[in-house]
Amino acid sequence: MVRSLSIRAFARRAGCDEKAIRRRIQSGLLLTLEDGKLDAALLEGDWRNGAAGADTAADTSTPPSTFSNGSLIRQVLAEEGQDIGGAALTLTHVRMAVGILKAREQAIENDRVRGALIEIEAIGKAVGEEYAIVRALCTSMPGEIAPELEGLPAIEIQERLAAKISEILTALSADDDSQSTAAVYLEGAA
Repeated sequence: MVRSLSIRAFARRAGCDEKAIRRRIQSGLLLTLEDGKLDAALLEGDWRNGAAGADTAADTSTPPSTFSNGSLIRQVLAEEGQDIGGAALTLTHVRMAVGILKAREQAIENDRVRGALIEIEAIGKAVGEEYAIVRALCTSMPGEIAPELEGLPAIEIQERLAAKISEILTALSADDDSQSTAAVYLEGAA
């Protein structure tokens, strides 16, 4: 039994124009096998149930390259409990995967709107501000503590440095606004 067909042979058996088959492949509505051929099983089922129309509008919301080998479709379906294993992909599988991906996009948008997601730029800004505070506190430490350390034995220098670092970290991890806490700490250190 023939398992794969060239695009030309597939079009001939389906009674369609070869160009229509190629457009469906490019739009992601029809998937090719790894060798570039089409699975003969597609001639049954969804293909015969109306999907063979020469130029029906293709859903182009997902880029054609996304479905080039079907791995994304298989992955999305498996994540949703529809593991199809090595079975041939059909138009129904593609439609299900696109629907799942659209639902995921909508869920992300809903999370963003209700504030459950934070924009990466906001996180970058906050981290940058915190880093500036940590840097300022750490770079001011040697000048602040050096006079106290002069002439002390190494073990006591280590203990005082550890205490100072602990003091800085405590100021940074305070429950209130860390910027104001750090600012007060920096002013007190000056």
